[in-house]
Amino acid sequence: MTLRLLLTSAYLPRMKTRLPLTILFGLVSLSVVGAVAPGPPQALVASVSGNTVTLVWQPPSTGGAPTSYVVEASGASGGPLIAALPVVNTTLVVSDVPDGVYYVHVRSVNNDGESNTSNEVVVAVPGGGGGGCSSPPNAPSQLNGTVSGNSISLAWASIGGCPATEFVVRAGSAPGLSDLAIVNVGADTTLAASAPAGTYYVRVIARNAFGGSPASNEITVTVGTSCQPPTSAPMMLQPTVSGSTVTLNWVSPGGDVTGYILEAGSSPGATDLLNMMTPGTSFTGNAPVGTFYVRVRAVNGCGTGLASNEVSVTVAPPGDA
Repeated sequence: MTLRLLLTSAYLPRMKTRLPLTILFGLVSLSVVGAVAPGPPQALVASVSGNTVTLVWQPPSTGGAPTSYVVEASGASGGPLIAALPVVNTTLVVSDVPDGVYYVHVRSVNNDGESNTSNEVVVAVPGGGGGGCSSPPNAPSQLNGTVSGNSISLAWASIGGCPATEFVVRAGSAPGLSDLAIVNVGADTTLAASAPAGTYYVRVIARNAFGGSPASNEITVTVGTSCQPPTSAPMMLQPTVSGSTVTLNWVSPGGDVTGYILEAGSSPGATDLLNMMTPGTSFTGNAPVGTFYVRVRAVNGCGTGLASNEVSVTVAPPGDA
């Protein structure tokens, strides 16, 4: 304000008699340099207790000094804002937040502008005094893939447990590796992509604000050949149980089969208890007390086939008839 008054026609002649032009230009330069918007806040973290969310961050390390902050929340990463809360300090506590998953970031503000966003945090509010979800999702199940030329189509199911907010597809050059591709597909349960010729070992991870799930079943996908995954499903036979020992047998669908994926879950269709490769058409192992739902899929170098019929296996407590 003082500099603008000095530059008015009423003051300029008197100023010229007192200040050299070099000092005048220096004052103008200082005024321009001082108009700097703040940089983005740093190290945003969130904690949740019931339906109360606490957000804490650090001031920006670049730009001008902030005079306040704005906390912004969306229902999806990069989605439209559902809340924008002005804050003077570097802490915000919000109570009575509705159950849900929120994507939150912070901006710095001063008289010269607004910063870019801070890092984004995912806030999952369990609600009900902690009675909601507060753990990672279950592993995705029923991952399968088809190949047409150089195009791969993948699909999977999300079952039980706390909801997933995103899925990550991992592909490797050998079983268990992720050295070829790691693709975050958001909340989708399908992925279509092009790939060069080769053989890929693929699985999917589900994630939410509390962490990542175990991996889904792994499938083998071969691109650039004329081969096809097994086109028929195996047939599960009636299992046998002796104490805690379970024996499973199934009939091969025939054709080009190099192995099988054995799946077992705590509910029909689930794979939360077992998801493993086995080379033959039988499997024997120990199981805890309970009822399990089991199925098998045939595998070859071009992918994974359809699931067999599902059988239930019940292991009784010792001493029960």
